[in-house]
Amino acid sequence: MTTSDGSESLVRRAVRAARLDPTVYREVAVDPRATAQAFLLVMLVGIVGSLGAIALGTEIAIASAVLAPLAWLLMAALAQIVVTRVMGADRTDAWQRAARALGFAHAPALLGVVVLVPFVGPLLLLAIAVWRLAAMLVALRAAFDLSAGQAVMTLLLTFVTLGAATFALTAIVTPEAGS
Repeated sequence: MTTSDGSESLVRRAVRAARLDPTVYREVAVDPRATAQAFLLVMLVGIVGSLGAIALGTEIAIASAVLAPLAWLLMAALAQIVVTRVMGADRTDAWQRAARALGFAHAPALLGVVVLVPFVGPLLLLAIAVWRLAAMLVALRAAFDLSAGQAVMTLLLTFVTLGAATFALTAIVTPEAGS
C-alpha cells in the first residue's frame, strides 16, 4: 500500500525490513521521505523498549525511550564515517542514507514486548537482538553497496566506537564508574 504522496506505508516497509528484504533498504536509503518514517520507527522501538525496561525502574524506562533516537542518530553518524573514510564509499548523502536504512533495521525490535513473557522473554529478546543485527548488516550492504565483509567491518567499527564513546561519557559524567 502506498501513501498519497506515492511512498510506501511505514507498516509495509517495516514488515519488509524485518523480513530482511534488501530492496526496501535500498529504497529507503535514497528516499528523503523515508527519514520521517525511520524516525517514527525508532521512536516506536524506544517506546516498546521502555515497556520492557519498566521492570528495571521508571528512570531506566524513560531513558530507554529518550535515548533510542539519540543512539540511532549517533550510530548513523558513526556508520557514515566508517563507510566513507574506511570503506571508501563516496556519498555526499551518506549520513542520510545510513540514518534511513539503520532506522528501518530497528523493525525487528518492535517485537521487544516479548521480554514481558515469563520464562522465555529474555531468550526471545536475544533472538530479536540477533535478528536486529542481521537487519543492520542487510541495511548497510544495501544502502552502500558493500560486500558482506565490509558491512560486518562497518558495523563492528561502529559498535566499538559507540561503546568507547559511551564508556568515556559515563566515566566523565560519573567518575566513580570509570574507576
